[in-house]
Amino acid sequence: MTSGRAWFARLIGYLVRALVWTAAMVALGWPFFAESGRRTLVLVALVAMVTQALAFGLLAGQRPGSPRFFGSWAAGTLLRLGVLGGVGFALEGSKEFEPVVALLAMAGLFVVLMLLELRTLRCERINRDFRTSQD
Repeated sequence: MTSGRAWFARLIGYLVRALVWTAAMVALGWPFFAESGRRTLVLVALVAMVTQALAFGLLAGQRPGSPRFFGSWAAGTLLRLGVLGGVGFALEGSKEFEPVVALLAMAGLFVVLMLLELRTLRCERINRDFRTSQD
C-alpha cells in the first residue's frame, strides 16, 4: 500500500490527464450530434469521470503485481460494467437523452481512460525502476 500523500498525488495526476482526454473526446463528438446527443455526451462524460475516479482510486493505493492490486483492478472493472449497465437501464426510453449514444460514448470513454490508467501505472513503474538502477 502507498502512503496517503502518494496515493492522492497519483490520483490527481491521473484525473487531470483523464479530464483532458474526456474533454477532447466530447469536443470531437460535439459537432456530430443535435442537442439531445450533446446533452448525452456531457452526462456520460461526468458519469465516466466519477466512475474512473473511484476505480483508479482503488487501484492507486496498491502496489502493482500484488494480490490487492488485482483485486482492486477486478473491482474497478466490475464497477465500470455496473455503471455502463445502470446507465443503459436508466436511459432506456428516455426522450431527453439518447441511450445508444450514451452506451457507445461511455464504452469508448472507459476504454480510452483504462488505457490511460495502464499508461500512468506503467510510466510510474518505469520511472521507479530507473531511479532504483541509478542508486
